[in-house]
Amino acid sequence: MRADAMAIRCAETCLDGECTCRPSSHDDEMARVDAMSRGRRADAIRAETNAAMDGRDFPLRDRLDELAVQATELARLS
Repeated sequence: MRADAMAIRCAETCLDGECTCRPSSHDDEMARVDAMSRGRRADAIRAETNAAMDGRDFPLRDRLDELAVQATELARLS
């Protein structure tokens, strides 16, 4: 994360009374961002699983299949 974004985040938390301006702030912020990313990934997996259980298609799998076909075509043309 960029230093200016970290400074803004630090200032925001200090305004809220929970100051995160300490040496480990960067690591804490990266852990927070990583946790959010893992949460979004888990939500996507749950959505795929629920779609399968409901008999719906797999939009992410379909997109991966499309990309695989495109990659194969590009490799063939190279």
